[in-house]
Amino acid sequence: MADDELLTRSALVGILGAEPDIEVVADCDRAEAVARIGAHEPDVVLLGFALPAADGFSVLADARALPNRPAVAVLAARVGEECVSVALRLGAEGFLLKDMAPEQLVHPVRILAGGG
Repeated sequence: MADDELLTRSALVGILGAEPDIEVVADCDRAEAVARIGAHEPDVVLLGFALPAADGFSVLADARALPNRPAVAVLAARVGEECVSVALRLGAEGFLLKDMAPEQLVHPVRILAGGG
C-alpha cells in the first residue's frame, strides 16, 4: 500500500489485514514505494496517485520494471480519462476509487492476486 495519506493507508491496511487470506506486507508513502516493493515482493500493490513526494506514473513504471513485478492497482480520489489511459499503458491492472465502500475493496485485491 503506497499512499501519502496516513489515514487512508491505515484504513486500507486495517480492512485488508482483517482478511484471513490477505497479508499486508508494507505500507508507505510513494517516495518509498519502489524500494519497499523490491524488498517485500508483494503480489499486489495499491498505488495512490495524488501524492506530492513522487510522480505516480514514474513509480508505476519503476514497479513494473522490477524482476518480480506485482499487479498494480491505482488508488485515486478521481480518475480522468487521460490518467487511466497513461496508467494502463504503463501496466496498471486496475483502478480503485477512494470513495468505494470498504467491503468492495477485498474482492478486487483477491482478483489481482489471482492474476486477474
